[in-house]
Amino acid sequence: MFKKNLNNFIHENKIIMSSEKNVYGPFDNFGSVIVKKIIKNKSLVDSSSDFEKAGLLNFMINLFWRTPTSDSLLKELIQKEGLCNPYFGLSNIETGKRLTDKDESVKKIKEEILNNSEFAKHLKVIVANSDASKEEITKLIKFWKLFSLNTNSNYEFLIGDMPILFLNDKPTLDNVFEKVIFPLSKNKVLILNKKNPLFIDDFTVNGINLCIMNISERFIGSGNKDILDFYVEYYKETIKENDSKFTIGNLFEHINYLTKFKDMNDYQTNK
Repeated sequence: MFKKNLNNFIHENKIIMSSEKNVYGPFDNFGSVIVKKIIKNKSLVDSSSDFEKAGLLNFMINLFWRTPTSDSLLKELIQKEGLCNPYFGLSNIETGKRLTDKDESVKKIKEEILNNSEFAKHLKVIVANSDASKEEITKLIKFWKLFSLNTNSNYEFLIGDMPILFLNDKPTLDNVFEKVIFPLSKNKVLILNKKNPLFIDDFTVNGINLCIMNISERFIGSGNKDILDFYVEYYKETIKENDSKFTIGNLFEHINYLTKFKDMNDYQTNK
């Protein structure tokens, strides 16, 4: 799941800087420690501290902004909130006075970001690590819910080249990830939602996997070939039948519906 020079800065056909090495590498190293701890925890009880939650969410946000999927969202947010906003901006070098989006110099830079993908890479790094992202992490910790599948489950979570499902009709710089689903391993998934159930069912697992397949551009992965083959055929059938129930919006509607039940037994009895 690799795209050449995706996060390298190219000028005159030469790599002048690599955000993979200088920015994302340290976040990957830190995030991987937290992910490994979560995976090694065989208990169904989540023992993550707020420090670890914040670290993983920071890793997730950086992971999202380094993908091609975030390109269109960056343009949308900059067109809506500008380059000089409460979270980052530009100043006059001589006077130190803060500039606004009405200044000609800012207009030129904004035009470059909106039309030059190489130039936009610089801003994606800034957005991922801005005060807006720090504010969002503080909010998202409150919605944290880590689910673990039982060891006897016949299902596993897939991973794709865009491994994060999120839903937000009106994103802003400090509120991109209003609703999030982030599979962390074959049997653990992080769900960030204002209303979180105490359990998830097979429909949720299937929905997550089919949505991951739907938003992926090229690659889908699993450690179990039989499960991968099953979902490939399952996905083909949903496409053939034009089955619209497996959308991210419907998936979160179902997750909200599960909050009505106190446990799986109550759900199976009274749904």
